[in-house]
Amino acid sequence: MRVYLDQNKWIDLLRAAAGEPRLSKHREAHDTLLTAALDGSMSFPLSSVHLDETVRIRDAVRRRDLALTMTRFSRRHAIAPIGALLDREIDEAVHRLWDCPTSARAPEPFGVGMAFACGWADADVCAGVPCSSDLDSALLDFYVLAGGNPTAELVAATAQRHHTAVNCSAAESKMREQLHAARYKNKFGRDRVFVTLANQLIEPRLIAAMIGNGIELSQIKALLPDDYAALLTSIPSLCAVASLRMSKLSNPQHPWNAHDRNDINALSVAAVYCDVVVAEKDWTAHMRDAGFEKRYKVRLLTDIHELIPLIA
Repeated sequence: MRVYLDQNKWIDLLRAAAGEPRLSKHREAHDTLLTAALDGSMSFPLSSVHLDETVRIRDAVRRRDLALTMTRFSRRHAIAPIGALLDREIDEAVHRLWDCPTSARAPEPFGVGMAFACGWADADVCAGVPCSSDLDSALLDFYVLAGGNPTAELVAATAQRHHTAVNCSAAESKMREQLHAARYKNKFGRDRVFVTLANQLIEPRLIAAMIGNGIELSQIKALLPDDYAALLTSIPSLCAVASLRMSKLSNPQHPWNAHDRNDINALSVAAVYCDVVVAEKDWTAHMRDAGFEKRYKVRLLTDIHELIPLIA
């Protein structure tokens, strides 16, 4: 069983291990889930968002302790970033729709190590430590998560993702105003919004997939609106991201913040490919509003203690 924990749930595990009285009930969850992780009955994959949020913790001791908790529980299991999955999901959708003679490349959502989680080919790019180093791979991942001597590439990549997320905050707020002005709460309006949000992610990738499979671009223009919407819906991670963004944007009580874009990308991929997602109440409510449980057969929880009855 693959279980995705958002960052706050990892912090709950850390605090439970430290014996914080407020989280005493989580101590049982900590011990039970660690046993499940070690015996293989549960897998807790890490994502690039976990790396981004952990390396930005200023307190070195807290950062190290959280990195150690993540390394122990995850056993280096990782989930791919959305960028590494979309191209292959689009390729599969194009093959299904146009019955291409070539074989589609199947998505690979799960792998090993922080390099896989970040979509980087070489582990040494992540940590500034050569692959031939005496450090074994598990220690290397801990070293990266703890923010130890990161290379310029890691610092630049993390800073760029954070800068992009901050810039998106203003853009998403403006998008919300436009969508509310368009009165998108009826079905026709929601469908148009979904296509608009999905197109922001898909257009260059879809064109590349069509060209790569020898399909004339005129064929995409020949699709009826409902057929084009069905094509977008058949791309799992794309559909999840657009649906979750739409749920977030539709609720004026939940203002957009700088971390939301990264959270949406990570939670959407997790909901599509993992068996269970444990997240904050607000995000869980948005995922339920977007229909994730029915569409992706994922169990959505808000408390790590709720995982105990799920252990086989």
